Amino acid sequence: MNEEENVIIDADFVKENYTKSDSRIIELENCDRAIVLVPELANLTAEFCKELNTFFDFIGDNKIVSDFFKQKNYD
Repeated sequence: MNEEENVIIDADFVKENYTKSDSRIIELENCDRAIVLVPELANLTAEFCKELNTFFDFIGDNKIVSDFFKQKNYD
């Protein structure tokens, strides 16, 4: 990596570099040119809630699944 290049840390970077337990990114040590991109929290939360509601609808509309969860012990 060129010393003048910024390092963009996004979801793809994390997947590529931190999926193995023995990964260590040396290029980030003492790096003052790292840029961390984070997702838009409002959009992420809205999409999560939408999917969660779909899941709840699936459980409520499916007697077999609903009965399974009612009988399940979560201790």
